[in-house]
Amino acid sequence: MTVELSDDNGAFQVADDVELLELMLDDLAAAAPVFQPPACRAHELPLVVADLHEGLHDFRRRDNSHLADLGACDAPPRMLNGIRANPDAQVVLDALSDALNGRIAAGRRALVEGLSILDLYDTALRICAAQAQRAPTIAPACNLEVSRMGNPFGFTHAGRFLTRSALFFYMRYAYVAEHVNFALVDTVVELGSGSGKQAEVLKRLHPHLTIVLLDTAPALYVAERFLTAAYPQETVPYRETREPGCALVPGHIHFFGNFRVDDVEPIGNTLFWSAATLEELDAVAVAHYGRAITPWAESLYLHGCFGETRRTGLDALLANGPTPFAAYVDAFPEHEMVDRRVAHTGLAELVDRNGTYDDTFWARRWV
Repeated sequence: MTVELSDDNGAFQVADDVELLELMLDDLAAAAPVFQPPACRAHELPLVVADLHEGLHDFRRRDNSHLADLGACDAPPRMLNGIRANPDAQVVLDALSDALNGRIAAGRRALVEGLSILDLYDTALRICAAQAQRAPTIAPACNLEVSRMGNPFGFTHAGRFLTRSALFFYMRYAYVAEHVNFALVDTVVELGSGSGKQAEVLKRLHPHLTIVLLDTAPALYVAERFLTAAYPQETVPYRETREPGCALVPGHIHFFGNFRVDDVEPIGNTLFWSAATLEELDAVAVAHYGRAITPWAESLYLHGCFGETRRTGLDALLANGPTPFAAYVDAFPEHEMVDRRVAHTGLAELVDRNGTYDDTFWARRWV
């Protein structure tokens, strides 16, 4: 495989719509307490909103932005970010860091063993390509191409533009496609859509899918702006979906506030998808979503740090401690988990100082 850096995407910008952001925030504020941001995220809300008020120009290129918490950024890779010293030494460290990161972003062989960032991208792409051998239902990674909207840092392979995060979300897809044939899935409902990158991967690989995105205002705003700009003919804007009685349009991406989960009426065979979202909620909130989702979801994909591997940072912020894995079992009594394994990023297993992240797949029990 041969990959090349693609770092000239400044012409691909996403338009701001501050009135839409305020509308979404007002809708969220009027929702029931169970739908408000969890304790571990509530303090971030005003910071993210402040970033959004500054505009979405080059939002995917930003480094050290609060939008990164939404998974919205695809900035050039950086190293040595967390090193701190006395003021005199810090100036030198920052200069060295900038010089190193500049070489890394330029594709120079500045990593261990004489590797470059292109070597890592090539390796990740090879690992993604190998996933199609796991099951005939997995669409090959060579079919994937993502949008340049928002000016991301990325690379090309065989004329197709990709980002490192696109390969991460492809790995999430490949795991699920090992267990379910997406050709037979009509609707995917994703709770915790972030900036919409997972939805983009699913839609590019399986254009027939009807997709419903559920999230809180800041993330949903970014997803709506990004996806409506990148795929204007395949999206239904938020202002339309918030109208009472709005029916889903087959083959389109829809944007709903998370508080609208009880209003969702999926089309046909439906897969519920939630990555690193339910893990941040308390058992009461997980149970509420479970009651709404169980009647129409034929299968579930749940990804995150579950119970015994919960991230310490979240534990400190959740008043009642980590949500035990049993809470998910109780929330979805009509489904049973048929597989659980450590998630893979495309380069390594997803284990960091915060804990271990698992992919899990659940199927409906048939009695």
